[in-house]
Order: sequence, then structure tokens, then C-alpha cells
Amino acid sequence: METWKKAGLAAAAALMIGVPAEAAEIAQNAVLSGTVTSVVDVNTPVKEGQVLATVDSLVGPVPAARADADGTGCEGTADCKAGCGGCH
Repeated sequence: METWKKAGLAAAAALMIGVPAEAAEIAQNAVLSGTVTSVVDVNTPVKEGQVLATVDSLVGPVPAARADADGTGCEGTADCKAGCGGCH
């Protein structure tokens, strides 16, 4: 019986190592309050990850929005083009 337990544990460990885990994309929402201190101008070229807006909060200046793609800064309105870095 002890041999079967060891074999079962070894098989389970092999499956855990050999099978890649797939993670689902999770939407994250947050609320940030404070005074807006900087915003990227409309039509300014932006790179993915670049800070688009900064808010002065209780802990100091905090990035409030980042570009999720390369493109140009925009207002996020309905006329925003697909190449915008901050409207997606």
C-alpha cells in the first residue's frame, strides 16, 4: 500500500510540473481621489506604460492612468481613433 501512495504522489507532482497553468484576464477597477496635477496633451505621442495623468493624493503624486498601447494621447471621447494610447 505504501508503494501505491508514493507512486500516486510522484504522478501528481509530475502532472503539476508538466502542465502549464493558464490564467484568466481579470479586470481591475480602482478609485483614486485627489487633485489632478498633470495630463498628457491631446495628440502627444505616447508609449505603452507611459503615465497619462497624475493625481496628488494623500500619499503624494500618484499615476492615475497609463497608456495601454503606443499611440497618441486623446480625450477618450467617442471620436477617439483606434491608434490612441489611452482610450482602450
